[in-house]
Amino acid sequence: MRRTTVALLAAGSLALAGCSSSGGSKPQPTVTVTKTPQLSAAERMQNCVDAWAKAYHAAKDPTETPAPCNGLSEDDQLNAQFKGLNKRNRENVQAGQDCLADPTCTSLPVP
Repeated sequence: MRRTTVALLAAGSLALAGCSSSGGSKPQPTVTVTKTPQLSAAERMQNCVDAWAKAYHAAKDPTETPAPCNGLSEDDQLNAQFKGLNKRNRENVQAGQDCLADPTCTSLPVP
């Protein structure tokens, strides 16, 4: 039994040593190239508006510009912030109306 174990360990070690030995050359890193899709200006603006709406849902007065807004002009960022606030308000109104129409709803959503 002991001889079998030693023989298996020796065979395994030799197999691993044989696989890892490539004549002294260093292994080359694998490089995978993926192309990042380019968003249109309208898509970038909508992502920024959606990010502002989400930020306003999380806090009454968000202090940091969301990451999707990076790279937009200052005017576009301000417009997106205003549209995001309006989007959050419309979503809150809709949630309130849905609650009023649902007899199982026990409390109105807090803006």
